[in-house]
Amino acid sequence: MEKLVSLSLGFNIFNQSIISCLSFLPSLNTLDLGCSDEGTGLSTMSNLLHLNLDFNDFFSVDDVMRSMATTFPSLRFLSLYGCFVGGKLFANEVPDLPYLKVLILGQNNFNGTLPIEALASFHHLEILDLSFNNFSGSIPSRINHLSSLNGSLTNDEFCKLKNLHYLDLSNNMFDGKLPECFNRLSSLKLFDISSNQLTGVIPSSLIINLTSLEYIDFSHNKFEGSFSLSWFSNHTKLEYVAFSSDNDKFEVETEEAIGWTCMFQLEVLILSSCNINRDKGSVIPSFLLQQHKLRELDMSHNSLEGQFPLWLTKNNTLLQILILADNSFGGTLSTSSYRNSNIKWLDVSENHVIGPIPNDIKESFPFIIHLNLSRNSIDGVIPSSIGDLSALSEIDLSHNRFSGEVPIGLLTNLTTLSLLILSNNSLHGEVLSRNFNFSFIDGLQLDKNCFTGKIGNMSAFLSLPYKGDALDTMSGLDLSCNKLTGNIPEELGLLAHIHVLNLSHNWLSGPIPVNLSNLANVECLDLSFNSLIGKVPSELIKLNYLAVFNVSFNNLSGRLPEIKAQFVTFTKESYKGNPLLCGLPLENECITESHGTQSSNDEESDEKWYDLDMASLYGSCSSTWFMFMLGFAVVLYVNHYWRRWWFHLVEESIYTCFYFIYDLAMKV
Repeated sequence: MEKLVSLSLGFNIFNQSIISCLSFLPSLNTLDLGCSDEGTGLSTMSNLLHLNLDFNDFFSVDDVMRSMATTFPSLRFLSLYGCFVGGKLFANEVPDLPYLKVLILGQNNFNGTLPIEALASFHHLEILDLSFNNFSGSIPSRINHLSSLNGSLTNDEFCKLKNLHYLDLSNNMFDGKLPECFNRLSSLKLFDISSNQLTGVIPSSLIINLTSLEYIDFSHNKFEGSFSLSWFSNHTKLEYVAFSSDNDKFEVETEEAIGWTCMFQLEVLILSSCNINRDKGSVIPSFLLQQHKLRELDMSHNSLEGQFPLWLTKNNTLLQILILADNSFGGTLSTSSYRNSNIKWLDVSENHVIGPIPNDIKESFPFIIHLNLSRNSIDGVIPSSIGDLSALSEIDLSHNRFSGEVPIGLLTNLTTLSLLILSNNSLHGEVLSRNFNFSFIDGLQLDKNCFTGKIGNMSAFLSLPYKGDALDTMSGLDLSCNKLTGNIPEELGLLAHIHVLNLSHNWLSGPIPVNLSNLANVECLDLSFNSLIGKVPSELIKLNYLAVFNVSFNNLSGRLPEIKAQFVTFTKESYKGNPLLCGLPLENECITESHGTQSSNDEESDEKWYDLDMASLYGSCSSTWFMFMLGFAVVLYVNHYWRRWWFHLVEESIYTCFYFIYDLAMKV
């Protein structure tokens, strides 16, 4: 083992004695202890050059950092990603490692200002990763004391960063403007300042000279003004560009008056919410015609216009993710002229696409996982070929104009489906009577259609022995605004982790199942606008997360559950339209009847006026009607005068109706 130079022990749990023995490996220069809950028991290892301690749970920043200088004096690479729980990073806690080239301190939730006076000791530092922390303020000007990573974001000293290759300051709280001296970072390959509070206009001179860039991400800041992609025209190595904006004052331009030719082939382009070409008719970027290696393209939320650009999937056969949601694209989804077997994610929601879904969608996108066509004007029937997309996991066809029945294959063939949304269409049929075959379903939304049948037929679906424990993981079931009949099935109480259950605006009858109280995580329970009868089960007060509860406009009766726990928050609006309900928060008081003071009658004395025996009610009504008809017949039999008068009245009524219908027919 004396010649061992590299050792990876990540994702293990060792005792202290084994860790301390590593110091007896004299030639070891690379050690990986990521996710091992170790690293503090190491003895001096003077030859160690690379040390990875990612995702170890260290309690004290001070103890770990200070020991680095004496234990590993020759370190070139140190990664402490996700090792601490937050707090300030003080200057005296940063180890003195004079040969360090790479320092990774991302995802530690450090806050406060950056201790740049301590980082100044790293004269050879080339890569500094401070992403996913909570550092605030502008980048300190004393960063110029670094010889390989030097300069300031606020003065010209930063222009000396000749050796810097990777700069990742993402997911912090840095503010202020970006200085133009960035244009002298000639060796920069990765430039990520996303998810900060940076403001101002991005100067063109900052970008044009950074021709070594391969990756740039300025997303989720507060930049203003216009940014032109033509500034990248000479960036031959550029592969990743992201400029998603959180500011409506920011605009990305791609169409120059004199034209430009891009020298790069992008793999990822993310321009979400960037007001692309807002001043030039919101046209789709023409330089995309020259791109053939795209794997991910996101131009959502830009109001882009024109025919839907399905040519993008034809030009880029490697394209896996295409997101064009919330634009103004029109036209149809014709796919007959090409096949892209790499497409996994297609989102064209919130556009103006018309026409039906092509029947050959299986041939065009055979391995698609996520399909979102919602909020368009797509019509016709859902093609049966969708049921052949065996890899499909999420599908959203809501807010369109689909009609007809749901294909059987969509409900039975897609065993990996986790999300099915068909809301706001004109679909019909007894969809819930089908034999579902969902093993991993997490959300099922069929609301605002014309589905019929009984939810009771869904018991076969709810009782399947799922390999993926679908009942335990389903988070939402929305069957509202249909024409469903019958009782609410008891099996719904098995949806242990459901958050939303909406059965409102149907024709459901019967009582509210008591075992709905087993829905321990439910936050919204809406049973309104049905024909439910009986009491509101008092057991529902056990639903501690219930925020929305609505049983209005049913035929419920009896005393409401006790006002405690979450039921304190529900007003009378949750119960209106049920005149036989009583108790707070309603104004109807519950009235009890007294049946004496004998102990044998104590239970009867607690009975309420609203406890109705429906069988007795129907029997008494029938008996009353029968006695009335019998009495009427007896009177006519005994009194001949009344009998003649009754027969005369019937005869006159018959003649009147006959001549009325006859005259009406002659006029027609």
